[in-house]
Amino acid sequence: MKKLMKKIKNLIKDVFGDHPYRRTAAILWGAMWFGVVSWGIYSGLHESRIDVETMYPPPTLDSVSYSLVFDSVDPSSEKLEAHAEVVFNRNSFLTSPEAAGEFIAMSDAKVSFGPMVLRDLGDDYKTAGLPSAQNEMRIIDGENDILGGDIQLSDLDKKPAAGVTPNVPLPAQQALTMVGDPRKYPFDHYIVMGKISCAAFAFAPKSHKHIRMPGDSYRADFRIPGFTFRDATYEDLDRGQRTQLENDRSTLELLRSQRVISEKDYARMQAYLNDVYDPNLWARGGFAYVLRRPRSLRFFALFLGGAALFSILWILFAKNPKEVLWEAVGTFGGVWGIRQALVLDAPHTTTYIDYGALTLYAVLVVAVTGKFIWGFKEEKP
Repeated sequence: MKKLMKKIKNLIKDVFGDHPYRRTAAILWGAMWFGVVSWGIYSGLHESRIDVETMYPPPTLDSVSYSLVFDSVDPSSEKLEAHAEVVFNRNSFLTSPEAAGEFIAMSDAKVSFGPMVLRDLGDDYKTAGLPSAQNEMRIIDGENDILGGDIQLSDLDKKPAAGVTPNVPLPAQQALTMVGDPRKYPFDHYIVMGKISCAAFAFAPKSHKHIRMPGDSYRADFRIPGFTFRDATYEDLDRGQRTQLENDRSTLELLRSQRVISEKDYARMQAYLNDVYDPNLWARGGFAYVLRRPRSLRFFALFLGGAALFSILWILFAKNPKEVLWEAVGTFGGVWGIRQALVLDAPHTTTYIDYGALTLYAVLVVAVTGKFIWGFKEEKP
């Protein structure tokens, strides 16, 4: 310990010389690092893992709602396992202009359900951006409209429509695509998106009509540790695929200039690429979330990496070859230990942690060889 304190004093003296405020500078330096560590611990302990509005949405009186559960995640394969189920509220009621304001109590109403659908939109978004994802959502809504038309034209008591059941449908399981780059761990973040839908109808006995039961609300249950979870904003969705859309627009302009496509096709494809975020469309069972690593993990990666770099630079102040070799071996093992501690939940691929460890090893080799080339200064008694 005495030898370490003597080296620290010599280091301060080498940096600040005989400046009268060198002790004050050393104290401020230590206070700064203590503040940084305190901030990292405090922010990590008080970071919310799940967005409250996502976990507990505003209460609703809808007869039909959904429960969306995220079960497991594998960033290496860029897949997130999830399932969704219908929640039918028998204590609710329904009134609709289609039934001339007829009051329908769900407790004794005849209800019909179409199939439960949990559709992944991540592949569409990853391939062609937000316009492709929203186009797929419109296709799903169109399928439900067709199913609703079949129900209106059929006598469900005698001949049920195809895919319609009087019972709540079974949960739908789906592997959602995680749009992101796992190599950026622990600074990686992912966007998952999809759409939940289940066409549900109640029979109005007075008007003899099947009334569509509204049900677009859902509750998200996030059961995956090691990630934070929040709603995606328009900026998240736009920033994620902005480059892809710009390339597609450039390609479209090139095809137009070379007269490969007609003006009609050009106008249609341009309108498709300019399809901006439609909140009303997403409100009908659409969801998009951002997953990222906890702030504490990112802080520890930066802090421990900085400490490892400082320990490597410390070798430059060694006084003899034996001391250099011992400190180099200790630093080598320390860097590997830091790397192993940080990659416990890392994807099975080469990440920023691996590149950082490789960089530190390169700096270590340069520091050791440079010290032997530069030579050693004899320590004064």
